[in-house]
Amino acid sequence: MTPSDGDRKNIGASGASGDPILDKFFTSLPIAIALLDPRSNKVVWTTSHCADLFECAQDDVKEFLSSELVRSQAQLDDITGKLDAQGTIQSQEMVYSTAAGNHIVAVVDFGYVDHENGKMIAASIQDITERKQAEADMCHDAEADKLMSIISGQLLGIDVAGAISGALRNIGIYFNVDRVSVIPLLGSEESWMKAHWSRFGNESETGGGFGKNPLASVRWIEHQLNEGKSVILNCIADMPEQAKLDRDILENLGVQSLLATPVQSQGNLIGFVCMEAVQIAREWSIREIELLTQFSNVIGSALARQQAESRMRTAINRAEDALRDLEGAQNQLIQVEKMAALGDLVAGIAHETNTPLGSAVTTTSAIKSRTKQLYKAFDEGKIKRSDMNAYFDYTNEGFQILETNLTRAAELIQSFKRVAVDVSHATIQDINIAEYLTDIMRSIRPRTKKFKSILLELDCPDDLEIKTEPGAISQILTNLIMNAYLHGYDNDLSAQGCIRIKVEQVAENVQLTFSDDGKGMSDEVREKLFDPYFTTKRGQGGSGLGMPIIKDLITETLSGDITVSSQPNMGSTFTITFPANLQRSPCMPANQRANGTE
Repeated sequence: MTPSDGDRKNIGASGASGDPILDKFFTSLPIAIALLDPRSNKVVWTTSHCADLFECAQDDVKEFLSSELVRSQAQLDDITGKLDAQGTIQSQEMVYSTAAGNHIVAVVDFGYVDHENGKMIAASIQDITERKQAEADMCHDAEADKLMSIISGQLLGIDVAGAISGALRNIGIYFNVDRVSVIPLLGSEESWMKAHWSRFGNESETGGGFGKNPLASVRWIEHQLNEGKSVILNCIADMPEQAKLDRDILENLGVQSLLATPVQSQGNLIGFVCMEAVQIAREWSIREIELLTQFSNVIGSALARQQAESRMRTAINRAEDALRDLEGAQNQLIQVEKMAALGDLVAGIAHETNTPLGSAVTTTSAIKSRTKQLYKAFDEGKIKRSDMNAYFDYTNEGFQILETNLTRAAELIQSFKRVAVDVSHATIQDINIAEYLTDIMRSIRPRTKKFKSILLELDCPDDLEIKTEPGAISQILTNLIMNAYLHGYDNDLSAQGCIRIKVEQVAENVQLTFSDDGKGMSDEVREKLFDPYFTTKRGQGGSGLGMPIIKDLITETLSGDITVSSQPNMGSTFTITFPANLQRSPCMPANQRANGTE
């Protein structure tokens, strides 16, 4: 019961109503009453019955009830919401802990009362523990079935882990055990289902008792659970001789009795549920074993449902991917551009390697001819020391020429191989950014060396190591360089200028600044720069896809950002920022992106 409307006046800070008759009335009631300040969730007044009910000293009862009466802000919000809507909350059953560590079942009524410090929540608490125990004794099976029905319903919800945690408290109190735990196997993907309840409070972050030990440390118990059997230990001392190690571990943990049932999914053991008696050994009843087994099966079913939902989500994602594939007409065009650019790169590398390889072939022929001459002199017995010295000098020079030319050819091929493979495969790698950018610039050298008066400069720390998708960086930088020649310098082979690439680490990001001193662009062009198919070189080699590809690679693949600043006749500057440690998978495979120019 809560104070009536007529009693809701003049309840002061002293805790007295201001009316001696009402004070005597409240104190004489056979129930406990407490006033709760909803603003601070603190109890500000209680009757003496609260101290008796919660086994707490009168001086400490308000502080104790402040944490026990309403345990969380979410619960307080629920109570105030119902009071605002209904005026009162009547006959709500609650399970509370006392200061002595015991549990009581109470019927609680809530209502608002006026207080000199504002509106308060009055709670009348009537102990029904003995009545509930009597009811439980008379209809134990019916109550247990009801409990399991409630738990099963909760596990059908979205928050399965939260439902498991709440169910353990109810089971622990209902069966009057010391500890209840749900333990996934070590290394199991279902670590989310780990939960623990103890009548001794929060013993540790991982839970106390048997549940904190890996199942593999108790081999006999593990064997029983793997066979789908429940482990029923009424007295640890009575365990079989082959379970001696298990018995020693349980005794060291202070466990007197243990009941463990397997949690299975698709016939495989993924964890177990266990109840422990610590203070006094107990004999597990058939009904308790049945209900804990039922609880384990419910968890297994909830897991199977989650797995089915996961498969459904996967199917939906695949359907969405298929839909995106159907929208791939533009991607096909981009792919054509990419292959064309890659073909240009191959042709350029082939032409570039022809010179050092040709020189190597010529040098090899000359050394071979000189060697034949030496052999002939040797066979005729006409060889002299001066002939040998001349031969050694000649071949030494020849080998140096060979080494120089073959090394250059190998470097060109290696640069091409690294860049081409990265462009074709979307993988996140650890790279030295300075070395990688140098490889890119070397690989496109056959396409840029014709611009003899345009310098290409790189300013990058030699020791900057990053984790990113290098193929995307290759496409971005290649497109920017070729766009600069085509648009910034009008593809003029006699143009003079400088393209600068500067890389630095800013906090957790990499900042790549690409600038040229070409003709720049107007505000109108800059605003449309990233629009697909927009180009100022229509019919002159521009497709209007180069810059959109660059932006897409930066934002989607590298999780970065790009800004542009430019004025006519003052060049252009592109500032690209992306994470130095890319953690997620790219949103789109690299083979759906292009390496082309505008």
